[in-house]
Amino acid sequence: MPRKRARGSSKRRSGNKFRYVHILIILVCMLAAWVLWLDYRVQSEFAGKRWSLPARVYASPAEIYAGQAQTAGNIEKLLLRSGYRKASSAGQPGYYSRTASSIEFMQREFHYWDGRQDARLVRVRFRDGEVREIRDLSGQGALPLARIEPELIGRIYPDNFEDRILVSYDDVPPALIQALLAVEDRNYFSHNGIDPRGVLRALYHNILNRKFEQGGSTITQQLVKNFFLSPERTLARKANEAVMALLLERRYGKEEILGAYINEVYLGQQGRRSVHGFGTAAEFYFARPLNELRPDQIALLAGMVKGASRYNPRRHAERARQRRDLVLNLMLQQGYLDEPAWRQARRQPLGLSARPRWVSGKHPAFLQLVRKQLLRDYAIGDLRNKGLRIFTTLDTERQESTELVLQRQLRQLERAGSLDSGTLQAASIFVQTSTGAVLSLAGDRNAEYAGFNRALHARRPIGSLVKPFVYYTALTDPRRYSLVSGVSDTDISVRLADGSFWRPDNYDGRNHGQVSLLEALARSYNKATVRLGREIGLEQVIDTLHKAGVGDYIEPFPSLLLGSLELTPLQDSQL
Repeated sequence: MPRKRARGSSKRRSGNKFRYVHILIILVCMLAAWVLWLDYRVQSEFAGKRWSLPARVYASPAEIYAGQAQTAGNIEKLLLRSGYRKASSAGQPGYYSRTASSIEFMQREFHYWDGRQDARLVRVRFRDGEVREIRDLSGQGALPLARIEPELIGRIYPDNFEDRILVSYDDVPPALIQALLAVEDRNYFSHNGIDPRGVLRALYHNILNRKFEQGGSTITQQLVKNFFLSPERTLARKANEAVMALLLERRYGKEEILGAYINEVYLGQQGRRSVHGFGTAAEFYFARPLNELRPDQIALLAGMVKGASRYNPRRHAERARQRRDLVLNLMLQQGYLDEPAWRQARRQPLGLSARPRWVSGKHPAFLQLVRKQLLRDYAIGDLRNKGLRIFTTLDTERQESTELVLQRQLRQLERAGSLDSGTLQAASIFVQTSTGAVLSLAGDRNAEYAGFNRALHARRPIGSLVKPFVYYTALTDPRRYSLVSGVSDTDISVRLADGSFWRPDNYDGRNHGQVSLLEALARSYNKATVRLGREIGLEQVIDTLHKAGVGDYIEPFPSLLLGSLELTPLQDSQL
């Protein structure tokens, strides 16, 4: 009997071992499946990542050419409008210097509709109120034309309201990489995605200083969290984060990962729009491209990675300054800054711009026109997600002048008519006659009002604007009419459909007898115009108006001949 129990016990032990092996195999298979699934996500989502980029809408660039009536003072204003800074010498993009007879400025790299403009040093010489010479001091000699980068006047945002200016890794300032390594991940280029030493070092530093200043997550882990995972704080999410960081480092190079991190990280909020990436943050906080920031400004942005809301320099200036100084201290300790540069950086003010250059509400009436035309030619998804660069005909100087003149004239009219301030409204549109290009547009007396746009939607009778089209219609039949052909400017009575009569009159209340078509048009005689229009036929006049661009249905009423047709100011300008 004892032997039988021993054999039974041995069988049970053997069965338990077999069961444990089965469980172990199942666990290993599950672990492998989990890792393979995470690896699939890393490869498919990271390699196929396409950020939704807003379309950017630009004004017309200022162009300078030899012989142009232009002064150094006016060019300086244009440069300042585009964010250039005055310096003793224009040694880097975004800076200019001025003498009594010349201006030198280093153009920024910019992609225009007709090609890329590289950064280059340009000198413009003036004499007697005009441009005498434009030279490329970078080596290309005389230039026929120089452009100042156009002003960014608006954006069309994706549905997620993320704003992002992508920066290639090669264009990232070394100071930004150094600041990120100093404060976020000093062993980035030596670890494999996770850094146990970094966790211990951050823990020791935070205990020593009795406050949380450094985190233990690597840059790769932070990117994984932002790129693939939710912000929830659970062990499962942390496990996924660690494994995916290892997989990401195995599949992709350090530069590619760091470049994605620089473009992905969240750095602020403007209303519903979230600011992502250092390229966007540079424009948002300093109204300058990333490669034009000082070390102290770069340190400020790098410090915000830990908490964009907590260290928002516009809301918490002192807290942001302390965080900036911490980053600068770490850069000094790790050898990225020498002591003179460190001292100079710490002395700098925060240097924030008053507001971003693309603040919504800037020329909203013109942007409504742009959006209307774009929706006619592009899918809304392309406008919101593909980062299109839209160049418009807006002349920002003329636009601001239009807005000021409109407000001044309305105030004068209100005072003259003893009306309450704000009673009158108006719209204005300025068109280049040779091309039809809209150079400025105002849809309300308040330049920043984004509601009802009178320039696009307010319909009013066009009046005598219709008369050239009446006379043109007659002149298209040269066998019957010419400019010297006669027409009677005397009383005329037109029977209407309801049996009543319409008897137009001239502005001066007089008849002028037999006059030529040229005189009748030049003096805007109503009776002659109605008589001529009746002779050639309303349908022919309507056909001419349609060919001239009026797309709406036009009622064939006799009063059409004197401008009863109602159009918007924009439609008027395009006739």
